Amino acid sequence: GFVVDALLAAGFGAFIKEPVNLASGKGTTITDLARRILEAARSSSSLQVATRRNEEVHAFVADIARAVTLLDLAGPEDPLLYLPDVVAWVQRGRPSSVNSC
Repeated sequence: GFVVDALLAAGFGAFIKEPVNLASGKGTTITDLARRILEAARSSSSLQVATRRNEEVHAFVADIARAVTLLDLAGPEDPLLYLPDVVAWVQRGRPSSVNSC
């Protein structure tokens, strides 16, 4: 995946002295994320949207320009591409080492 590719490029490439964001560079709304989780889990649960609180973050999308330039990488086309795999992993039961974190 993207993060593994980025770590390999950073580990075996030239020294990078500045921070690099590893992200998709695309925004995902919490509603879209929730819908995709319900879909991946094949859940019959309904999504209920409440009124936003004033202190909520309205939007934040990571700037991946340095990753693109310094690591010659572009973010994934779909930032939630592996979400079904994560949901399936959770449904199977996480390894005990993760539960202890």
